Amino acid sequence: MKFAHPEYFLLLLLIPIMIAGAILTSRRQSRQLARLIAERLRPILYHPRSPRRRWYALAAFMPALILLILALASPSAGFRERPDTVRGRNIMIAIDVSRSMFAEDVNPNRFHAAKASALELLDRFPHDRIGIIAFSGMAWVQSPLTIDHSALRDTLQQLDYARNQDNDWIPRDGSDLATAVRLAIKQLHKTGQRDNTLVILSDGETHHGGITQAAHEADREGVTIFSAGFGTGQGTVIPDPASTDGHFHDREGTLVITRLESKPLFHLADSTGGIYSEGAGRHFLSRLEIAIQHSERFEITGRRRRIATPHFQWFLVPSMLLFAVGMLFNSGFRFQRARHHPSPEASAPLPGRIPPIRPSSPSLTALALAGLWFAFAFPAEAGLLPRSAAGRALAKGDHEQAFTLFEGEILKARGERKSRLQLGAAAAAYRLRKYRAASRSYSGALLSQNRRVQEQAHFGLGNTHYHEGLQLKHRLKTADAILRCWRDSILHFEEVLLLNPDNR
Repeated sequence: MKFAHPEYFLLLLLIPIMIAGAILTSRRQSRQLARLIAERLRPILYHPRSPRRRWYALAAFMPALILLILALASPSAGFRERPDTVRGRNIMIAIDVSRSMFAEDVNPNRFHAAKASALELLDRFPHDRIGIIAFSGMAWVQSPLTIDHSALRDTLQQLDYARNQDNDWIPRDGSDLATAVRLAIKQLHKTGQRDNTLVILSDGETHHGGITQAAHEADREGVTIFSAGFGTGQGTVIPDPASTDGHFHDREGTLVITRLESKPLFHLADSTGGIYSEGAGRHFLSRLEIAIQHSERFEITGRRRRIATPHFQWFLVPSMLLFAVGMLFNSGFRFQRARHHPSPEASAPLPGRIPPIRPSSPSLTALALAGLWFAFAFPAEAGLLPRSAAGRALAKGDHEQAFTLFEGEILKARGERKSRLQLGAAAAAYRLRKYRAASRSYSGALLSQNRRVQEQAHFGLGNTHYHEGLQLKHRLKTADAILRCWRDSILHFEEVLLLNPDNR
């Protein structure tokens, strides 16, 4: 099995870090719990999920994460073949390779300029099917129509002069332009398409007739000809390394001068609705590109490509299942058998009435008798609060302003100062009868290391829970909710006595 993106394996380094983080977090929570709630009160006040469920969830999450990372790495095994199919056009390039094309009136010579234009055509039409015809005194298909443009580039390189001219297999004598056009028409006709293109790169010299007839055949077959002429009207000599003076001579020994013949090239383009240009510069290629863009596209099937078969789903599906199992363990979900419950008519109290609260111990009776005294009792926090604008507002009786200032200072404070500020915020909230906010702030003050702060926090929580029970009674809530608040109140008053037995 291979992986397309093995760099994702670096994410596996996070696994031991996450496991270590889970262990450290669990220990930290245990220490905070020990500081917040006395050990003998934990069974009453704190009902956590089973620790084993958290570790079961972690044991499911870690393999799920490993499998997810493997899926991201894009695993694959085996291959399947698929043909390359694109929408494109048929373009045939006819390039002149006769001896006159190596004249140097164009830099570096006519043939190399034409070859450079052909290579740029390949770049401008990457999704089209292109073929190459070479011609001199005869014409032949150098490369049939194909979408494999890398092979076409190699083909163009083979048309150059061989380093050792004796090994040059390409015929260079003569130039038969009409035969090249007819051969291109024949190749394009085999495709079954009517809207085709022929690009001729030549100096226009032709030693045979038939240009007009070839132009009519191209127009009849729906072939549009674009021609580019290479050379100059003044002409120049033809290089010949085998000659004594380095120039080509005819059989009579006369020095041959070659010139650009634009008339046959212009006639072929004009008769088929194409474009003629002297040289195939960027202007000609841009006009050619615009003209060909309007040609009809069709489906082209090329060579078959081997594609790796992906298998990421083998890892992704079990990863998702393990994540789901881990979430079930982490959420505390459990299956329970259905239990018989009495009907609502039998168990619900009469409208407008609350069932009588029956004290289950002398402590509840004492709490009920002491309720009137606690109704207006406030914990004595003043000497424990840090000096601040919030403390001064509390002393003046501006409880709303004091609570707002305490909340703002708590966000910036740390350690013991934060615990004392929470004690002040709780006192202000208590006086405003915001008992939930008071309970939250008093609970935060319990984290203090100072026993007096802890004592006042427990004392405040006792008062707060008592008044919460009274509020529930006025709202016609059930007796269970009221008793729960008052039991919590008693537990906190007992903590006060444990911290300070003299607090009577």
